[in-house]
Amino acid sequence: MSNEPFHLLNVVSAFNAGTHLDLNSIIQKIPMAEYNPKRFPAVILRLKEPKSMAFIFANGRIVIVGPKNEMDSRSAASKCANVLTRKLAPQIIQFSEFRLQNMVAESNLGFPVHLEAFACVHAHTTTYDPECFPGCLYRMPEARARIMVFRSGKVVLTKARSREEIKWVLERLNTILAPFRIVDAAAPTTAAPTTAAPTTAAPTTAAPTMAAPTMAAPTMAAPTDSAGPAPTPSQAPTLAPLTTPAVAPAPVVPAMPPPPPVGQGQGTGDGPDLELDMMPDLEFDMH
Repeated sequence: MSNEPFHLLNVVSAFNAGTHLDLNSIIQKIPMAEYNPKRFPAVILRLKEPKSMAFIFANGRIVIVGPKNEMDSRSAASKCANVLTRKLAPQIIQFSEFRLQNMVAESNLGFPVHLEAFACVHAHTTTYDPECFPGCLYRMPEARARIMVFRSGKVVLTKARSREEIKWVLERLNTILAPFRIVDAAAPTTAAPTTAAPTTAAPTTAAPTMAAPTMAAPTMAAPTDSAGPAPTPSQAPTLAPLTTPAVAPAPVVPAMPPPPPVGQGQGTGDGPDLELDMMPDLEFDMH
């Protein structure tokens, strides 16, 4: 069994006690039994060897869960029947209609699966909602088993009843999922060397920059009369600079000749005598 492409996780079996069972009486006579009718309508009896649990219903049906193979499942069912026979005597407990109800197996396909594409192609037989559950539930039309496929290639089968059925389902599943295999993108590939063509940079034209408008300081205009608007600075008349009028120079006063020395021309015989009345009349501006 070690060379099988799967391993069993749980084997669920059931048998019939052949009589109606008083669950309250079972609780009183078997201290290790558990019973909470508000949560589950069956008595739970835990077995240590083989490690399993028995669900005992009032109609006499008993379900065994937890064993890892068919032999352990049958052994646990037989042990549960013996315990009930000893504790509920003289009530007769039968061990009839034993059968395997559900075999849960796990396997690995060996390659990752593209679940989105698989669920799209097989939309009528699949249920896939990655936000709620990462696996894709597949109901194979030609098999009773239900299959959960995960992206990693892990597969979980439920509701199978034999090892032969599990093997057949896995072989068929490999064929169905082969087209949806994800190719490993990390595999090394040899790419042809490429030569980058020289590129000529296109001339760039600097975008015109708009000078920010400057705000002139407000000027106070001089009041104008109603004859018209005040002239702008460019139209304002220019005033000639003030000049100081030239002052006419004072008249030049001719120098007076020095008076003749005393005795000259008065009968001295040195020259002609000059008469005083022959001197020109000179007017002096005393101002």
